[in-house]
Amino acid sequence: MVADWISGKVVGGRPIDEHHPLLESGTLTSMDTLELVLFLEERFAITVMDDDFVQENFASIADIARFVTAKTA
Repeated sequence: MVADWISGKVVGGRPIDEHHPLLESGTLTSMDTLELVLFLEERFAITVMDDDFVQENFASIADIARFVTAKTA
């Protein structure tokens, strides 16, 4: 689901590897990251706190999935 959002909104529908470095590569801009957070909050009924905005939570699709899983547990 996160991969589909990133693929559709950020990389023009191209598939993206779950371990691709989203932030380091510049794939996700700061604006994209804010939009992603809004999507995550709405879709998964979570609240992303200021302390959650660390690279390890948003570095890749796999990291985002782990983050969301932890927030919903």
